[in-house]
Amino acid sequence: MWRGQDSKDAPDPTTNMHSFMMKKMDARMVKSRLAVRIPVVAEMSWPVPAPDGDIE
Repeated sequence: MWRGQDSKDAPDPTTNMHSFMMKKMDARMVKSRLAVRIPVVAEMSWPVPAPDGDIE
């Protein structure tokens, strides 16, 4: 796992900081919960494309 440059600022050296884009509204909710030390779990998911013929 890649550790960002700012990971040295993490309170625990075993903390891994993942990165992905999310909607601003969702990010505000996550940020507000983290600010008061409420744990946050996020799930990334996306649809798998359906085959439309021969697979090369």
